[in-house]
Amino acid sequence: MAEFIPIPSLSEIYMAYRTLKKREAERKWKDTLMKMSKARANPLLNRFLACIYSSHEILRVNGNIYPVALFPSPEEQWEEPESVLEKPLINVKTDFLQNILREGEDYLKVLKAAGAFLYESTGYRMVSLKSSPLKLTSAVGHYFDTLKTCDVLESELLRNFYDHTPRDDPKSFHNFLESHLKLRSELHNRVKDPVVDGSFRCAGIAISTLVLFNDNNDCYRFLICQRSRKVAVSTDFLHVIPSFMFEPTAGEPERIMEEYSVRHNIFREYLEEIFSVSEVEKPSGVTFDYFYNNPNLEYLRRLLVNRKAELLLAGVCVNLLNLRPEICALLVICSPEWFNIHRKGTKSLDVLKYNYEFKSVYEMEESKTVPISIPRVKEDLSFPDFLTPENIVPSGAAAIFLGLQVAKHRLNL
Repeated sequence: MAEFIPIPSLSEIYMAYRTLKKREAERKWKDTLMKMSKARANPLLNRFLACIYSSHEILRVNGNIYPVALFPSPEEQWEEPESVLEKPLINVKTDFLQNILREGEDYLKVLKAAGAFLYESTGYRMVSLKSSPLKLTSAVGHYFDTLKTCDVLESELLRNFYDHTPRDDPKSFHNFLESHLKLRSELHNRVKDPVVDGSFRCAGIAISTLVLFNDNNDCYRFLICQRSRKVAVSTDFLHVIPSFMFEPTAGEPERIMEEYSVRHNIFREYLEEIFSVSEVEKPSGVTFDYFYNNPNLEYLRRLLVNRKAELLLAGVCVNLLNLRPEICALLVICSPEWFNIHRKGTKSLDVLKYNYEFKSVYEMEESKTVPISIPRVKEDLSFPDFLTPENIVPSGAAAIFLGLQVAKHRLNL
């Protein structure tokens, strides 16, 4: 008697199809990530960007060029982080360039298909950036639009740099831009200087904070870690903590002006990323300051009031890979008490514990990565040698460089 072979149902066939499609998307994305990673590791890439954006100060330190433009804060703005923000423009719409938006839609679909952790959010985007005084003019934007109109530029650059690496000379660099970077070229043709002009795209603003603290041995350390593979952007790269998109969480930015604040956003992300406070990771508060009674934040604010810590504006940087701006802040904690308490925790104050956006020790062991979380800096607060363009997010490098420059003056070094 012939053996009966059951016929799969339509739902089973569909689920098998979805599984195969997801696996194929993941395979293609891994291949693309490999190419992008090799392009990022090529020092010629940063020489190309430094050439194309030569009208700006590019981060050059320890013999390396980093793909980021620097806008240091004038000394008179250091103690006023909010001074970098112009009042946001309300109800200002952007006419996205259709070719960029079309490619961006496909890029976002690939990210989603590959299983990246993504969610839409409302935030602030750059309209313009001025350096003297340092001012960011902003308007309302959305995170997915940032991915579609800015991060797609990085994807285009890295993929084509791997496939069509130019020769090391200015003429070849400009020919490469015109011949192989169609999206970036179109933006350059429409905008005189996209580093400081956010027209025709959603240049979402982020904030990177260098937390520099006394470790009780008259040495200073800072917080840094590899970004987890659970996040969509800059996976596996080192970044300062906290680092995040500049956005409100308790309501629309048109109505919640209290959240249009550098300090406020750093306070929130301080709890979320450094202490993994769950109620901040998944906001449920109705008012903008619903987390201000958290003991960890209350303790930090007491240190700030008593001048045992300072929250300072170090500058602004623009990541030249994706042409996105970031406000660079410095939280310098002079009192060794902070680290003594948070290295072990107390009944009311938590131990340092990074959230899911950064790799756990287990993840680093799996990927055979050397754990880096609280390295010391040299006595002269010079830029650390172990940070290279190949292992750190460009804005993270800028935040460390600019922050250490300010810290040298504040600590009289």
